[in-house]
Amino acid sequence: MNSLKNKDTNINCTSLAKDNLSDCCCICNSNKIILNCGDPVSSMVQLPLVPGVPGIPITVAKVVVNTSCLHDPQIKLEFVMNIDIPANVTITNLTFQAFKFCNNMCKKTPVGPPWSFKNKFMAETNAIFSFFVYDYDTFESKCCTYIVEATPYS
Repeated sequence: MNSLKNKDTNINCTSLAKDNLSDCCCICNSNKIILNCGDPVSSMVQLPLVPGVPGIPITVAKVVVNTSCLHDPQIKLEFVMNIDIPANVTITNLTFQAFKFCNNMCKKTPVGPPWSFKNKFMAETNAIFSFFVYDYDTFESKCCTYIVEATPYS
């Protein structure tokens, strides 16, 4: 299996600054598979204050993938999240969207459709939410930072 390593393990990819994205680099073996695990981001999603108006999106996962070693790469993103529903909350609705930032670009590009989590369970419970999406549009992108954002809505 091909390993993927960053030159600088102290890169803060959550800032997604141009100079950070340019630092990703892989060390290639002869195989043609890269397996890379992202960094989980533990965070509290604030529910929207105004019904019917989406809340503020927050980043809940990120991973940097460098495919410069591969010809015509296909990226499969798998996302799994444990959602803890706090006390006094009976309805939790979240939209998850995967995005990518590639080749030192600061503009985020959606990857696949948005995914909805709708929960009408009791407060103080948890739920597992997962999805996967493929990114076939990587012909010019050699190094991409993929993120998943969660946006609450009511």
